[in-house]
Amino acid sequence: MNVPGVVIPSVYCDRMERLLTEFITYARDDTDRWQLQTQQRGVHVYVRQASRLGVLKGVGFIAQHPYKVLELVLDLSRRHTYDPQLLATQRVHVFNDHTWVDHLTYKAAFPVAAMEFVNLTHWRVLADGSILIVATDVGDNTFVKNQKPHIVRSNIIMTGFLITPNEDYTGVNVTYITKVDVKTGISASLQTKMLIKQAFVVNRLRKVLDQDESLRQCERVTNATLLNISTTACVEDENEEASAMRLQSTKTQDQNSQREPLLSGCPVVVPEEGFPAVLEEYSEIIVKTVAQMEAELNNETSWDFIGDKDGVKAYTKVDGSLTAAKGVGFLPYHPRVIWDQFIDATKRKLVDHQLALGRKLKTLDAQTHIDYLEYKPIFVVAGRDFCNLVHWRVLPGGTIIVVVQSIEDLELCPLKEPKVVRGDLHLACTKIVPNAAYDGAMVTTMVKTDLKGSIPARIAGKVAAEQPFVISRMGEIIKARRDLAEVAAQGKLTNTVFELPNKQSLSSGSVKTVRSSVIKGAAGSRNLGTSLSGSATFQFSGNLSRMDTFPRTSGGKLKVSKTQASKPETIGVSVEVMDHLKTEQKTMSDVAMYAIQFGGAILALKSVDLPTAMHFVILSILFFALKAHVGPSQTSSQRKTMISTFGPPDSDMIFGTLQLDMTKANQYIAARRINSDWHLTATHIVLLALGKALSMAPYMNDHLVFGSYYPAPTVDISCLVALGDGKDFGVCRLRDIDKMNLQDVDNCLRGVSTKMCSDQGDRKKSMSLLPTWVIRLMRNVFGWLGGACGVRIPQVGKDPFMFGSCMVTSVGMMGLDMAFSSIPLYSQVPMLVNIGSILDKAVVVNDKVEVRPMLTLTTTVDHQYANSCEVARMAKSLKEFVENPSLLEVIHGA
Repeated sequence: MNVPGVVIPSVYCDRMERLLTEFITYARDDTDRWQLQTQQRGVHVYVRQASRLGVLKGVGFIAQHPYKVLELVLDLSRRHTYDPQLLATQRVHVFNDHTWVDHLTYKAAFPVAAMEFVNLTHWRVLADGSILIVATDVGDNTFVKNQKPHIVRSNIIMTGFLITPNEDYTGVNVTYITKVDVKTGISASLQTKMLIKQAFVVNRLRKVLDQDESLRQCERVTNATLLNISTTACVEDENEEASAMRLQSTKTQDQNSQREPLLSGCPVVVPEEGFPAVLEEYSEIIVKTVAQMEAELNNETSWDFIGDKDGVKAYTKVDGSLTAAKGVGFLPYHPRVIWDQFIDATKRKLVDHQLALGRKLKTLDAQTHIDYLEYKPIFVVAGRDFCNLVHWRVLPGGTIIVVVQSIEDLELCPLKEPKVVRGDLHLACTKIVPNAAYDGAMVTTMVKTDLKGSIPARIAGKVAAEQPFVISRMGEIIKARRDLAEVAAQGKLTNTVFELPNKQSLSSGSVKTVRSSVIKGAAGSRNLGTSLSGSATFQFSGNLSRMDTFPRTSGGKLKVSKTQASKPETIGVSVEVMDHLKTEQKTMSDVAMYAIQFGGAILALKSVDLPTAMHFVILSILFFALKAHVGPSQTSSQRKTMISTFGPPDSDMIFGTLQLDMTKANQYIAARRINSDWHLTATHIVLLALGKALSMAPYMNDHLVFGSYYPAPTVDISCLVALGDGKDFGVCRLRDIDKMNLQDVDNCLRGVSTKMCSDQGDRKKSMSLLPTWVIRLMRNVFGWLGGACGVRIPQVGKDPFMFGSCMVTSVGMMGLDMAFSSIPLYSQVPMLVNIGSILDKAVVVNDKVEVRPMLTLTTTVDHQYANSCEVARMAKSLKEFVENPSLLEVIHGA
């Protein structure tokens, strides 16, 4: 890579030379490690497989002189023409004509905040005439020290172009490569979309150059070519949006002309909605939660529609042992009123009758606080409480979002177990999209909660399924409010920061210990805290930034109370909040309900003989105890029709076969076995593919009890494995298989097989002493209790749902090409799959007959759980995963 006449500063020389070598290797690597993602207008975009970092490559041809292409790429003043997300540029330092430092600022693109990069850029001409341009993070803050709080400083590992001229020097093949490590909580799928969009920069370069109709003679590019590289002032993208935002910023500054000026450098663009206030202490949690909200709500295909009531559409999604719920509905009220109803924990009881107490514990800043929610106990189930971090903000365009996530702060919110169990709110969010008149909004809510303790997942799922209809109940409460006009008169809701601070100094502390925070702004400093009543107190020195969300006096100024700066007010927890259960009193409705139940029981005992009553009471207690254990049912009218039509799996079953092309799978297995200490087989691939397909087919992941369906807590599959010398078999349960990878499946099969070999001897001796009719009765009874009801019976080795939702066996290792099996009654599984042998068969591929290795799967499905259409949809997903095993890695990594 040594090129005469090209000098790199010694402090960066070694790192840059390594990057240049790596870039050339990536650019000229045409092996199958690069997978084609998409193509558009002659530009092909590839992603590098088996890479933990985002590495993408865009390749295309531009019919322009190489000098014009190089000139456009290196001209910072024209960069915005092919990089539309660019907000501001500045060339801050030039070492020589081949090496310099650029400062690039990019606009915020929800859910990603505005980002800035300080890149070391180098270009050179290689021996074959190719032009190489590579940029990487400069690695220190020497060149750009002014980091604005609303802009995230990020870094690029490697990005650049390889421009290869054609023979007559009239066009170039352009290869663009970017390698980044985004550590801001953005989902892998969203990162990939962002990178793919960036990879089409070759198309945008071509479009800009095609619009250049100037006729000028261009020289052949060499390392001696001069391109007038020099430092520049900060330049912003001059578009309508930026101009409008800059005008808004000018008006704000005119109204506050006595305030101190902002930092020197690029002018700050202040959007109409302002900037959200985010404490550094919680910034990572908030950014990740906002990104997770965006990913969850935008993934429409993963949600199952469950009902429509009062104009609100409800959806659920099974996520491992948790059930997420989403509601979508329109509320014809001012968005500020809707936001006020959602953000106030004390008003939550009006729409959630199970809530015993809702209280704001601490205000962290104007847009972030900590809430405490405590729910009533239900019969024998203890109450639940949550300590939640709540943050809201207004996005560009006016959309309001509220995100909530549980945090651990035992000092602020101590545990009250065992009376009240501390739950874990994985994610709750509300998205309020105002209409054009700002007198109504489309509201989307989502909640995913782990109630902890011993509550079955079915009950948790039922509770989650009721959450979407909070929107309609919220509308009824808002309609009854008498202050609608007063709240609406405050105007549109905006963020709280309209001036950017010079310096932001935050108190130290982790998520588990929350302290008061002092924020120093350009116009003064503020000491944020809250009183016991929950009202915010501020200490100000200098002028105050605009705070539209706080109450104003008639003169338009904020009401504030002064405190001493040396003694910031700490937040105590009210005795009433933390000792609520000790003084809890039943409401009149609860007392009346208990009285009616007790009186009914007394009358029932007097109306019948004592022995009959005792039998009835005992059976009733057992029945309702079992119903409470399995939880509420989720049985639609269509599924009730299926139960009444079809009998148990010994009578009505669906039989099917599935032919799978194993060409890619065999290549994948061979590649994975190289330099590997474990033996990958087709059985591992089929098992994992079944797990992924089951997670997408919730109807097949149910259990049938008393004629009602109950969703399984996890996605489990059981596999029959050979024990010892192969003369006996055992059942290996693969729990949460949808969250495993292929090596996890192998480790689980080997571990369970070894354990079962040691336990099998004693069990055989016990079985040999019992007659067959006793064994049959025991297996069916214990199988129903364990497989359908989820009861653990350790005395006979029965675990809850030990056969999972699908039983798999490999008949191919027994020498059978294919076989059908019936579903054993004691297994209580909806489906059984037999894996046959892989045989070379003649198949039609692209209208041609070819010999391909084909695997035959035979399935037996209980018709009570699914119809043929549902089975066909699941088979389509299974076929896709098995025939393309690399998809299993993509889903597991995402």
